[in-house]
Order: sequence, then structure tokens, then C-alpha cells
Amino acid sequence: MPTSNLYNAPLICQLVRQTGAKKILDVGPGHGKYGVLLREYAGAQVVDAVEMWSPYVKEFKLGGIYDEVFIGDALEMSEEPVDSGRRILPSLNDYDLVLSVSSIEHMPKEPATEWLRRIRGMALIVTPMQWMQEDHQVPTERHQSLWTIEDFRTRFPKRFQLDASQRGAVIALLGPKP
Repeated sequence: MPTSNLYNAPLICQLVRQTGAKKILDVGPGHGKYGVLLREYAGAQVVDAVEMWSPYVKEFKLGGIYDEVFIGDALEMSEEPVDSGRRILPSLNDYDLVLSVSSIEHMPKEPATEWLRRIRGMALIVTPMQWMQEDHQVPTERHQSLWTIEDFRTRFPKRFQLDASQRGAVIALLGPKP
């Protein structure tokens, strides 16, 4: 299901506001709630999204919520724009903050780790604390990895800034690359 726990939204907005990020990339935007909330409550000026399942863009009217919606696999994003064959993906480094709310668990752990390492700016990751697998009709909704706060601490020791885990979610803030 392309959604996340609304309980964590106030904390996510507060953390984003504290970072001072003005240009944000929302990875796997679902229904688009953070496209709205980050502008209203976190002071974001530009909020773009990257969505892998193209039917969601029309179904959830994401084009009316985000400044730009890119269709493609976030794992294909690099330091420079990449042509995914569908639309050019932006550079990960065009953003002050990359936000991944209930999306990193849909990626294999090692490629997702490498993807996070390519981000020069900040990354705020929110993911379930427990393995969850539902019967999904959409292939991109299948969970492929489980992340713990220790995964972030050990994989990104120089960038790990904050464990804000609560209410069934691992919430990790990674600072800019040293």
C-alpha cells in the first residue's frame, strides 16, 4: 500500500524544519502527503518526488502536489542526472535533503546502502521496525529489506546524526558527507 503511518508526520516535519532544508526530494511519495506537509510545516520551498510505479503519478495526482515528479528507480540516481529510458532522473546532489518515508524497505539492502552513500547532502529515512509483507498487486510495493537503527549507525558512522525511532518506525537522520 503506498502510504505511511501518519503518526510520524509531525516528527518528520519537525526534523526537516530543524535541518533547514529548502529543496527536498521525496522518494516513493505514495499519496503525496509529504509534498503538502513539508511546504506547510517544514519550510520547504521546492519538493520534488521520484516514483518508480508510474500509474501512481496519475492515480494520486502527484503532478499537482510536487514541483517535479520523476518516474524511475531511485537506486539509479547518481551524483549526475541519468537517463532511465523514461525520463531523466535528477542528481541526488541537487537536493538539501533526500526523504525516504516507508520506501527504503522496498529496496535490497546493499544497493540501498550504496545509494545512500551517493547522497552528499542529508537523508532522513523512516522505515518499519518489523518485517512486514502483505499481498501486493504492485511489484514495487514488495518489502525486500529490514533496517535497524544499528544498520544506520554502523554503515554511516560519520554521518549518523539522530535516532528518532518511535511507534514502530526506525527514524534515522544522516548528515552531509564529511
